[in-house]
Amino acid sequence: MNNITNLLDTAVDKIKSMVDVNIVMGKMLTYNQVSVIPISKVKCGFISGGIDQKEDPSTKKNPFGGASGGTMTLTPIAFLVILENDAKILHLDEQSHILENLVDLIPDTIENLLSLIRKEKH
Repeated sequence: MNNITNLLDTAVDKIKSMVDVNIVMGKMLTYNQVSVIPISKVKCGFISGGIDQKEDPSTKKNPFGGASGGTMTLTPIAFLVILENDAKILHLDEQSHILENLVDLIPDTIENLLSLIRKEKH
Protein backbone atom coordinates (compact mmCIF):
# COMPACT_ATOMS: atom_id res chain seq x y z
CA MET A 1 0.00 0.00 0.00
CA ASN A 2 1.42 3.39 -0.92
CA ASN A 3 1.78 6.47 1.30
CA ILE A 4 -1.18 8.34 -0.25
CA THR A 5 -3.51 5.41 0.45
CA ASN A 6 -2.23 5.20 4.03
CA LEU A 7 -2.83 8.93 4.51
CA LEU A 8 -6.38 8.74 3.13
CA ASP A 9 -7.22 5.64 5.20
CA THR A 10 -5.96 7.32 8.37
CA ALA A 11 -8.03 10.46 7.69
CA VAL A 12 -11.21 8.45 7.06
CA ASP A 13 -10.69 6.32 10.18
CA LYS A 14 -10.21 9.41 12.37
CA ILE A 15 -13.38 11.02 11.02
CA LYS A 16 -15.36 7.80 11.54
CA SER A 17 -14.21 7.71 15.15
CA MET A 18 -15.56 11.26 15.69
CA VAL A 19 -19.06 10.65 14.35
CA ASP A 20 -20.87 7.91 12.45
CA VAL A 21 -24.39 9.34 12.09
CA ASN A 22 -26.13 12.26 10.41
CA ILE A 23 -28.42 13.22 13.31
CA VAL A 24 -27.22 13.39 16.90
CA MET A 25 -29.37 13.46 20.02
CA GLY A 26 -27.70 15.32 22.86
CA LYS A 27 -27.76 14.71 26.59
CA MET A 28 -31.19 14.97 28.25
CA LEU A 29 -31.69 18.02 30.45
CA THR A 30 -34.45 17.97 33.11
CA TYR A 31 -36.00 20.90 34.94
CA ASN A 32 -39.31 20.92 36.92
CA GLN A 33 -40.57 17.62 35.46
CA VAL A 34 -39.83 18.73 31.88
CA SER A 35 -37.08 16.92 29.99
CA VAL A 36 -35.46 18.36 26.89
CA ILE A 37 -33.21 16.53 24.42
CA PRO A 38 -31.40 18.65 21.79
CA ILE A 39 -31.33 17.19 18.27
CA SER A 40 -28.60 18.33 15.88
CA LYS A 41 -27.54 17.68 12.30
CA VAL A 42 -23.94 16.66 11.72
CA LYS A 43 -21.91 17.37 8.58
CA CYS A 44 -18.37 16.12 8.09
CA GLY A 45 -15.92 16.90 5.35
CA PHE A 46 -12.35 15.97 4.73
CA ILE A 47 -9.60 16.31 2.20
CA SER A 48 -6.41 14.40 1.78
CA GLY A 49 -3.60 14.43 -0.75
CA GLY A 50 0.01 13.68 -1.26
CA ILE A 51 2.82 13.21 -3.72
CA ASP A 52 5.66 10.76 -4.13
CA GLN A 53 8.65 12.85 -5.20
CA LYS A 54 11.51 11.82 -7.48
CA GLU A 55 14.02 9.38 -6.10
CA ASP A 56 16.78 10.97 -4.04
CA PRO A 57 20.03 9.60 -5.57
CA SER A 58 21.91 9.71 -2.28
CA THR A 59 19.33 7.65 -0.31
CA LYS A 60 17.66 5.77 -3.17
CA LYS A 61 14.27 6.59 -1.60
CA ASN A 62 11.24 8.47 -2.90
CA PRO A 63 10.43 11.26 -0.41
CA PHE A 64 6.72 11.59 0.33
CA GLY A 65 4.86 14.82 1.00
CA GLY A 66 1.22 14.87 2.05
CA ALA A 67 -1.44 16.34 4.24
CA SER A 68 -4.99 15.75 5.33
CA GLY A 69 -7.58 17.80 7.13
CA GLY A 70 -11.18 17.71 8.13
CA THR A 71 -14.07 19.64 9.52
CA MET A 72 -17.23 18.85 11.43
CA THR A 73 -20.29 21.08 11.77
CA LEU A 74 -22.95 20.49 14.42
CA THR A 75 -26.19 22.41 13.71
CA PRO A 76 -29.06 22.36 16.24
CA ILE A 77 -32.34 21.63 14.40
CA ALA A 78 -34.89 20.78 17.09
CA PHE A 79 -35.62 19.91 20.70
CA LEU A 80 -37.50 16.85 21.88
CA VAL A 81 -39.58 18.01 24.87
CA ILE A 82 -40.89 15.31 27.19
CA LEU A 83 -43.65 16.17 29.67
CA GLU A 84 -45.44 13.80 32.07
CA ASN A 85 -47.86 12.35 29.50
CA ASP A 86 -46.72 13.96 26.26
CA ALA A 87 -43.75 14.42 23.95
CA LYS A 88 -43.33 17.12 21.32
CA ILE A 89 -40.68 18.16 18.83
CA LEU A 90 -39.96 21.87 18.72
CA HIS A 91 -38.22 22.76 15.44
CA LEU A 92 -35.74 25.62 15.49
CA ASP A 93 -36.09 26.26 11.77
CA GLU A 94 -39.68 26.40 10.57
CA GLN A 95 -38.54 25.66 7.01
CA SER A 96 -37.18 22.26 8.06
CA HIS A 97 -40.59 21.48 9.53
CA ILE A 98 -42.29 22.51 6.27
CA LEU A 99 -39.87 20.37 4.28
CA GLU A 100 -40.60 17.37 6.50
CA ASN A 101 -44.30 17.81 5.82
CA LEU A 102 -43.68 18.06 2.08
CA VAL A 103 -41.61 14.88 2.11
CA ASP A 104 -44.41 13.14 4.00
CA LEU A 105 -46.90 14.24 1.32
CA ILE A 106 -44.90 12.96 -1.66
CA PRO A 107 -46.19 9.34 -1.63
CA ASP A 108 -49.85 10.46 -1.42
CA THR A 109 -49.36 13.05 -4.15
CA ILE A 110 -47.75 10.51 -6.48
CA GLU A 111 -50.56 8.05 -5.83
CA ASN A 112 -53.19 10.73 -6.57
CA LEU A 113 -51.44 11.69 -9.81
CA LEU A 114 -51.21 8.07 -10.90
CA SER A 115 -54.90 7.51 -10.19
CA LEU A 116 -55.78 10.62 -12.27
CA ILE A 117 -53.64 9.36 -15.15
CA ARG A 118 -55.32 5.95 -14.95
CA LYS A 119 -58.78 7.57 -15.00
CA GLU A 120 -57.88 9.64 -18.10
CA LYS A 121 -56.71 6.53 -19.95
CA HIS A 122 -60.06 4.79 -19.31
